[in-house]
Amino acid sequence: MTARILEFEPEEEFENEIESRSTPHRQMPGYGEAVAEAAKYAREHGEPEIEELKKIREIVEANWWKSEKFEDRIDDLSKALDMDPALIRQAIVSAVTPECLVSISTEDSQEPLAKALKDKDFETYCLLRVLKEKGFDISVWTLGDEDWQREKFRLSGADKFIRPDHVFVAEGSKIDKLREILDKQDPSTHVYVVDDNPQRLSDALALRSEYESRAVQIHDYQIKIKDKNADATAFYQWILKEREKNPNPVLVMDFDQTIAETDGALSGQACENILRYKLAPPRVELRKAA
Repeated sequence: MTARILEFEPEEEFENEIESRSTPHRQMPGYGEAVAEAAKYAREHGEPEIEELKKIREIVEANWWKSEKFEDRIDDLSKALDMDPALIRQAIVSAVTPECLVSISTEDSQEPLAKALKDKDFETYCLLRVLKEKGFDISVWTLGDEDWQREKFRLSGADKFIRPDHVFVAEGSKIDKLREILDKQDPSTHVYVVDDNPQRLSDALALRSEYESRAVQIHDYQIKIKDKNADATAFYQWILKEREKNPNPVLVMDFDQTIAETDGALSGQACENILRYKLAPPRVELRKAA
């Protein structure tokens, strides 16, 4: 999302836009009053609020990566924004929804893909959903605070498509977690490592010689969710062709910026949530609900 919603003038339009999203913070006590106050402020102040959103985004981007642990990051933002950490936490958590999951598109796609998705609902366009329906064996290979990574996995709805024992979270060496996955594979298995980080892919390919004796073959794909030539749709078309050559491939996919656009959620919806909470009057009981 962009600052577009902050440009609405009629209060009703502003509230309708908020209510159209299925995020947990809408059920918090006093949230309706907070939205009304924010809408009134936006109508009266206009452009200055958009500038405030930009400032919040800059502060979030400058402070989010300072610490490794999720709660430490919340504390860093709380100090930088001078806000209750409970509100910061709620703003971040409620920004992670199924809308974060990367989707494939039929636009400019080859005919087989367009036909496969014809007359399907939006959820079917989710990359994980389509891969599951096509029978792919998928594991998630991710790096970060384990509790937060697994919480994002649940909040995004990715847990509907991937079994818990196929989720591997590394808080230290990500390559060691990849070894755990590779050690479970049968001989002659083709493993496709999918990540947005080229260094992680290079590290994965460096394991090829280590698994040669078991004939476990490692392939890589650098996904770029904003690049039409390497986005989720491009990857999906590519892996279908690869499966024709190597039946029963195993997919090892990164989570952030590979199957879920979590960076966009942080700089977009989370920052908008923070702005709304800053605009909410102190009497609103957001603190108690969080």
